[in-house]
Amino acid sequence: LWHALHEEESGIDHVALFNDGDKKKTKKKIPGYTGGVYTADASPVARPLKLFNKVKNKGNGGDSPENDIEALVTGINAFPDAKEVILVADNRSCIRDFLMLQCLDRPIRIILTDTRKGINHQYINLAWKTRGSLHWENGELYDVESAIGSDSLTIQGEKYILSPDGWITPANRLGPGYGFCTRYYKAPRRRQKQKRRKEPKCYFTE
Repeated sequence: LWHALHEEESGIDHVALFNDGDKKKTKKKIPGYTGGVYTADASPVARPLKLFNKVKNKGNGGDSPENDIEALVTGINAFPDAKEVILVADNRSCIRDFLMLQCLDRPIRIILTDTRKGINHQYINLAWKTRGSLHWENGELYDVESAIGSDSLTIQGEKYILSPDGWITPANRLGPGYGFCTRYYKAPRRRQKQKRRKEPKCYFTE
């Protein structure tokens, strides 16, 4: 809506919209190959609006975690000259493909929705590791590196600390800080009978 109202001066040149795999079953969602990512130029504004409807009608992913980083990588691959990348994210959803973090080579500016129950630590880490920034309804954080300098930081009354694995996580794992998303910092265990999965690619050629 903001871009539509300020199209000439918004500075938004392209969009990437994603629905976490169209209607793909959860067990078939492999990091880097989940799909459901579509790109378009942002002007004229009718173009991204048409794409919104297309992506919505393609499906909603079915489960809560999302393929945020695959979408970011796909967008960067489609528009490599973009120096600023903005992610509008559902704060309540985990980033299922967080292990693709090393694929990102520029700052990610993250706008979070629905932060009433705290900030999802995965998005704090995404902003931190890419030297990006966080923005939500009642505040913003531009320099996570400085904020975590004392090995802890507090956002909206919720305390976050550095874990032994080097991630920023909620101090209270039972609190509202989305502690259950920590599972996505590690590769899932493969079952003995499970076929070998593809390793995620940073840039796609298909």
